[in-house]
Amino acid sequence: MAEGGLSIFITLSDFVNRRLIDNKTGLEGALQAAIDATDINDSFFETVIESDLNGLGLSQPEHATGKTSSGAPGFLRQSDLLTSLGQVLAVRSDTFVIRAYGDTVDPFSNEKVEAWCEVVVQRTPDYVDPANSPSDRDGSLNSLNDLMGRQFEIVSFRWLNSNQI
Repeated sequence: MAEGGLSIFITLSDFVNRRLIDNKTGLEGALQAAIDATDINDSFFETVIESDLNGLGLSQPEHATGKTSSGAPGFLRQSDLLTSLGQVLAVRSDTFVIRAYGDTVDPFSNEKVEAWCEVVVQRTPDYVDPANSPSDRDGSLNSLNDLMGRQFEIVSFRWLNSNQI
């Protein structure tokens, strides 16, 4: 997750699981981070801090820190939320149907002309500027990709008749 900003998750797994990187998002998933940002588990006092792990030879001791009572009855974890929500949780659709209408008056015949169309557009994992790879995250994007985000591709286009609306 981006500190103090909008986080972008490419997949549902990316949202739920921690990322295998050496920073805050390597410690927990977004749901657990949201739970930890509240005081809901503050009544559980037992905590392992990084200094307790000195001398154990852990490459990333911060990954072993946290409340030792995690999982006790009443201690809320993201798995508790996912047990209830997992059956209905889904990623958003990255495919959109756009319908458009236009009309004008023919200057020669004074006849009103109307047109309808339908476009299916799909958001891709690629950024607008290919200088960034699809797996790049906030903070490492160039200014264009930070502003514009991912590419959209036209999957299909068709003209419609008025009775198809």
